[in-house]
Amino acid sequence: RPNRAYANSRDGSHFEGKEQISHLGNVEDDHVVHNPADGKYYMFYWDRAAAPWDSVMKGGDHQPSGLFVAVSNDETHFDFDHATRINVEGQQWPVKYSHVIKEGNEWIMFYGQAVTRGHSSMTGIATSTDLVHWTKRAFPVVKGHDAEILKTGEDSWYLFYAPDSFFDMPGANVRLATYQGKLSALFEEPRSRADTGGWSAYPGNPVLKPGEKGAWDAGALGSMTILKAGNLFHMYYEAWGVRDKRLEDYNSLQIGHATSRDGLHWKKDPINPVLPKGTDSAWDA
Repeated sequence: RPNRAYANSRDGSHFEGKEQISHLGNVEDDHVVHNPADGKYYMFYWDRAAAPWDSVMKGGDHQPSGLFVAVSNDETHFDFDHATRINVEGQQWPVKYSHVIKEGNEWIMFYGQAVTRGHSSMTGIATSTDLVHWTKRAFPVVKGHDAEILKTGEDSWYLFYAPDSFFDMPGANVRLATYQGKLSALFEEPRSRADTGGWSAYPGNPVLKPGEKGAWDAGALGSMTILKAGNLFHMYYEAWGVRDKRLEDYNSLQIGHATSRDGLHWKKDPINPVLPKGTDSAWDA
């Protein structure tokens, strides 16, 4: 039963675990953005209790969306009791793996389809003016999921994602596609080709791979977050020590850290995992 908490760090490698953010017991794939217009923080997350996976996997417009947004005044205390369920107008399958950014006067969400493991998973774009009501604008833009967008310059973008059909699958890695231009230009016509429609797959993919056999991250990688601080790129990622598609494999999940000077060539942090699982009877054991 996934849950969420937060941790602080002064150097990006050594973290101090803080309090739990959610006690719902079903929150995952969360992403927080700050809205300067109202000073509030918005957490987008998937709630398994509100959208049972067996129902979602049936697909179609009548299936429930598990994507919600909760609001906080201080980035840590979110009002989950009054969270709003998100539906992307024009998108048939429910969506998750959302990453939201502000560009111009619009909020832009990169989202993935909620599909069964081993099936084709693609990323699309939706827009909103209020962070609650969303409309599909381009789908697909890349063939893969867990998409994380990063602006690297004037109209220059990096999109990090997990490979198609590898949702929670053994050997899943992190890949990169690049784009030069206005994001709004992607809305002008339907996109239907993998890794194209304006995006170029980095020829050196994957940019980050699971570790060698027996390593703490040997099973699979995913759910990454990328940011740039000064001249250094930082990637925080979920890693499986063992991934054989068994329920007990979840016990091997931990958080890793990698750095890069150019966003293309990455080096894993030697002190990984930077957020290890808890011990004994801890809530995050």
